[in-house]
Amino acid sequence: MNVDVLSREDKVLADRMDAREDLVGGLRYANLVAAANLRMSAGIDALDAWRKARRGEHVSIACALARASSKALAADPLFACAFDGRDRLEAPSVPALSLSVDTADEARSLVLPEAGSLSIDALARVIREGAARLRDEPQPVFKTGSRKKVLPGRSRRRWVKLVGKELRERFDYLLPTVQAERFAEHRTIWGDFALHDIGTLQVEDFKGFLRRPAVAALWALSAEWHVLPDDKGGFFRQRRLPLMLVYSAEIVPLDRACAFLGGIINAIENPEGLEA
Repeated sequence: MNVDVLSREDKVLADRMDAREDLVGGLRYANLVAAANLRMSAGIDALDAWRKARRGEHVSIACALARASSKALAADPLFACAFDGRDRLEAPSVPALSLSVDTADEARSLVLPEAGSLSIDALARVIREGAARLRDEPQPVFKTGSRKKVLPGRSRRRWVKLVGKELRERFDYLLPTVQAERFAEHRTIWGDFALHDIGTLQVEDFKGFLRRPAVAALWALSAEWHVLPDDKGGFFRQRRLPLMLVYSAEIVPLDRACAFLGGIINAIENPEGLEA
């Protein structure tokens, strides 16, 4: 297992992750918060061989990661909780995964509420059909061009609305009903644990962000070759998949994050267990 703990720096992400500069895997900068980043990599030689040898539905990397994440969430449900950033932590009865689907203009989220109970073939089929459906849906139209002149009165009203929105968001945590609605809306759109396969966009490295009220999210980067020592004093090349776990350091200690991500990597490196 190759482990590399990254810092929590929260600056500019690679613009190649999405065509629009204010979107990253479907997440707008305004809705993201800085979080701890933990990076490890999984050897995928065994996974590639298993995918080629098996009979049944074609299992993509994203599908394998979804199954591995479901197993890790069953072992430690903390990473599927919703957290208001202050004092409320809520665990779902059955964690729902979500998978970002690149639809050319922006990434959309495919929620998989039964990812843990489906067979690997059924999960692969649901992901394939769901991704095709999202790509076929009409894309939102983003208008570009010169901005219209804003009158002074309208500008003041706009700033009043922005300040009011900011104040409401800061004090929403005091109202349990508002927080319950917020948690429910987040789960409907993003699930309880989000998986972003940005390796398909050729992203090799970045500093991750977290969307509240999620406690954690997983980002898969572009596969790369590593040179590793063997047991005979020599070296060998191995293809590995970098995985970035972005998590709330407020409630998740580093050793627990390492154990969670290590469980996902163990499932990837032993793909026969993904069938169960």
